[in-house]
Amino acid sequence: MRVVEDLPHLKARLDHMAETRQFTGMVLVARGDTVLHRQTYGMANYEQRKPFELDTRMRLASVSKQFTGVAILKLQDEGKLSVDDPVCKWLTDCPARWADIKIRHLVTHTSGIPDLMAQAQWGLVRTTRHTPDELLNNAMRYGLQFPVGSKVRYNNVGFNIAAYIVAKASGMSYEDYLRTSLFEPLGMKDTGSDVNADTPGLAMGYGLFPQGLTPQPNANVSVIPGAGALYSTMDDMLVWNRALH
Repeated sequence: MRVVEDLPHLKARLDHMAETRQFTGMVLVARGDTVLHRQTYGMANYEQRKPFELDTRMRLASVSKQFTGVAILKLQDEGKLSVDDPVCKWLTDCPARWADIKIRHLVTHTSGIPDLMAQAQWGLVRTTRHTPDELLNNAMRYGLQFPVGSKVRYNNVGFNIAAYIVAKASGMSYEDYLRTSLFEPLGMKDTGSDVNADTPGLAMGYGLFPQGLTPQPNANVSVIPGAGALYSTMDDMLVWNRALH
């Protein structure tokens, strides 16, 4: 692994942004298999004075959703489900109001199911560990915000339910399915899920508040297992991007 800086204008801009603390993180630019820029900037953890390294693991947040979508399509290719399956085919005690929701609605933000932040007590939910079953039961309590397929509204819950269906259809946990079907075959050794909050060495997340950068150590990605719980590195994401396309 090495630093690559073959894009002088980009290098100058990023160096300036890093020096003035407008940017901290990692940047990789590639054309095909040729890496044109690969560099880190600032600290992965300011409190520990730990700089970003070329192989620092970072949370993917909502970039995780694409892996759930690919898992659904891969299981369809394997003949284990169809994106046109009603979600109620895969869920026990499925509410009657969900009868028209198909798997494809979950991963296209068109299900009408209220998102996490539209549910009661979101402030408490976001800091409390949840299991997939608990998240599903919570979602089932609410009516739809709009008729199925009639609108697009960004929705983490849909991807959590999609991940739940991945587990049902594959016969293993969602995390194990991603690991054995995607990450290991591609050699993505630094990519996985932090749903159990047991991944060492992840870069700290920070909020930019009036008092300055503030660490946010309690990510609690257990509430977004299929929507935002993954982590990865620059190099693994390049491998993924090449494989995906």
